[in-house]
Amino acid sequence: MADLAEILTLEHLAIRHIRKESAHWGAFDQMYEFHRFLKECHIEVEEKIFFPVLKESSWKDSKEFFSQIDMIIADHKLINTLFQNLAKWNNDGNRQLYAERLPLYFKILEEHNDKEENLIFPRWAQVPPDAIRNTVKEALNVEESFGIDRYLSTVGMTKSGFSYTFRT
Repeated sequence: MADLAEILTLEHLAIRHIRKESAHWGAFDQMYEFHRFLKECHIEVEEKIFFPVLKESSWKDSKEFFSQIDMIIADHKLINTLFQNLAKWNNDGNRQLYAERLPLYFKILEEHNDKEENLIFPRWAQVPPDAIRNTVKEALNVEESFGIDRYLSTVGMTKSGFSYTFRT
């Protein structure tokens, strides 16, 4: 079974792939579905499960580390604001501005994910096993609420790969 940091990293890989595909999206529906995955699944797992476990652990540099986590959470809000603007421009029929800003959304998201992978995720290996025991199961609950088929479609994973990763 993968641990939660590995699952989030797999989702980051999917996001990198999706970024490349986004240049060919014709309809806003694809962007809307992607952002729903990002907000309702990926960010939900990070903010409600992953980061709280990290913040419950003891670190020599707790103040600095917790500040980094808080900056990551602030990035989530920025990314959501960018999406809200994209939705507004799309709904207002301003496809030119939408098309110009869509790459910025993904650029900021990818830079954000790189920060998570470099600054935050490596700490997961230092968290006591008791603290992380149920985190994958909790993440699975989030993904089930989102919809397993929608999750699989978004991240490009097969049902067998999903079952192996989550031991379902």
